[in-house]
Amino acid sequence: MEDIKEGNISGLTVEKADGQEPAAEKADAKEPAAEKADTLEPYVDRAAFDMVKKKKHIFRNAVVIAAAVLLLGYGVMTFLAYRYFPMGIRINGKDYSFRSYEDTLKELDAPYQDYELKLHFRNGDVTLSSEDMGFKATVEEDLKALRDDINPFFWFGYLWTREKTVDVVISYDKDKLKASLDECSQMKPENMKEPENPTLIFNERTNRVEAVPGDKGTKLDTEMVYDIACEKAAAMEGYFDVKNSECYVEPEYTVDSGTVSFAVEKANSYIDTKIGIMYADHTIYVEPKDIYKMLQIYDDYDVQVIRRNVEKYVIEFSRKYDTFDKYRDFRTHDGKIYKAKGEEYGFKLDIEKETELLYIDVVHRIDVERKPEFIHKAYAYDKYGNDIGGNYAEVDLTNQKVYLYLDGELAMECDCVSGNMAEDHGTPGGLFKIDGMAYDVVLRGDDYASPVLYWMPFNGGIGFHDATWRTYFGGDIYKKNGSHGCINMPLENARFLFEKVERGFPVICYWEEDLLK
Repeated sequence: MEDIKEGNISGLTVEKADGQEPAAEKADAKEPAAEKADTLEPYVDRAAFDMVKKKKHIFRNAVVIAAAVLLLGYGVMTFLAYRYFPMGIRINGKDYSFRSYEDTLKELDAPYQDYELKLHFRNGDVTLSSEDMGFKATVEEDLKALRDDINPFFWFGYLWTREKTVDVVISYDKDKLKASLDECSQMKPENMKEPENPTLIFNERTNRVEAVPGDKGTKLDTEMVYDIACEKAAAMEGYFDVKNSECYVEPEYTVDSGTVSFAVEKANSYIDTKIGIMYADHTIYVEPKDIYKMLQIYDDYDVQVIRRNVEKYVIEFSRKYDTFDKYRDFRTHDGKIYKAKGEEYGFKLDIEKETELLYIDVVHRIDVERKPEFIHKAYAYDKYGNDIGGNYAEVDLTNQKVYLYLDGELAMECDCVSGNMAEDHGTPGGLFKIDGMAYDVVLRGDDYASPVLYWMPFNGGIGFHDATWRTYFGGDIYKKNGSHGCINMPLENARFLFEKVERGFPVICYWEEDLLK
């Protein structure tokens, strides 16, 4: 094949003749087969040859073009990887392919540029800006290191590499942050309120002494606020709950302090004392809230009963319950109202003596029901303050009648003779009480001596007694032939009255013109 050249076949001569070939040539053609085989070349198809050659040419050109394209693409990608971040790179969870360093830095730093710290105080909120704190935050250091570490010629390697992480570097000016905090009104000492210790109060719903927290105040441990604010800025935390932190100065005592608990227990031991003050047969109990008012609770939670406070209570108690020197409505036998008041009748506490007794009862926590110390007394008392009750002697001076009521029922009615009006011995009206009782005595005056069996004085020298020297009672006898002021009664009625009354028994005398209709 190497001897074949275009348009020639070496060693071969071919001639064409119009007739038959010469005989000699035919003879030469009949040489042995072995010799022919050594001299003949194989036949080559020209069309096939051209086709093969063309294909090789196309393939060669394709390879060259592909190599050039790949080389160009590699060069372009290498150039881009040199100028920008390579294709496929992910930083902090985001794809930054073909992004410039400056743009990437700006975007990664963006979330930190508007950082601010909000402080929530008990008395308001304060917000510090980045400028207030000299705050700066950037990923520049890590991002620059990442950029410098990139080999642009190995750009294709980033198509399969793991995600890259860059950390933010935070800085702030501690002195500037402190100065900004000092400008807040909440941090100024003159605006801070001292915390208050618990207060012991009386709960009227439960009748118990309780400790309630005092005002927590707004006094701050400023150094602690500074330190925690710096920690927040360093961690880029945006909220500082000062209100619920430990930055506020606590009071010396809390409701759970042992000293406070002991004071509550001691105060309740006083108010648990049951003390009853008896006005006649009616008992008035000292209320727990009133015992609480007798106590003094000092700043160190010492609890003491104060005598002066006890005295104040006794004075108020006397004003409320005493009946002495007060008018009360007395309903007569026929339903009329008499405004009764007596100079000797009614309850009146002895303030000094009762104060001492009550002070001892409270201090020693003595449960007791007792009669208090009185200067004056009445015969009865009920929840309405009625100190006459259902047992009394009623004298109608106008109609010269005596009525005896026992347990609210009329027990006796009789005529009588009162003081002589003509001689200016008229019996005065008013509210009185039996001062004494005597049997078989002689009543003496400047110009008389009258023996009587039943003597019951109720107004100085004026009293009830029998008058056996009289035959008639009632009517108008008193106007000219009355007594020296006493109430003369028939013997049997005087005896009955003497048997039913006792010292202190109420006596109400009245004239009809003094009654209210």
